[in-house]
Amino acid sequence: MNADQETALKKVKVDRKKLIKKLKENLEKHEDEYAVAREGYRKERMRCMKALAEAAAKCDSDMSSATREAVEVAYRTYVNLDVPANHARSYKKAITVMEWREEDKVKLSMNDFQCYVEDDWNWKRRFRDSVSNYSARI
Repeated sequence: MNADQETALKKVKVDRKKLIKKLKENLEKHEDEYAVAREGYRKERMRCMKALAEAAAKCDSDMSSATREAVEVAYRTYVNLDVPANHARSYKKAITVMEWREEDKVKLSMNDFQCYVEDDWNWKRRFRDSVSNYSARI
């Protein structure tokens, strides 16, 4: 296989309007998942704050090592909560670029195809973990 053939395999030509539609669908799905994760995060944060306040209040009457450890655990849990990230900007940027293109067909690298069409971005796994962590808490 020569260099031109290898390059051709790394690019795919797609219909621009179809791509924009797919990007908008993926954006809407992302925003829905983000809203769920954000609500779950909010509830988990409130639960952690309550646990921390209760553990700290107990320290007023009980300064045992177990009580101090409970405060530390509650504090670490609270500060280590994973805040869900909103990646809507990535979708919106791709949509805007495609809306401004004048060609009916556009060439995408395999990496761009993976992101835009398959909705498989480099940040996606971490985002999905965040969604699954917090959606169970709603």
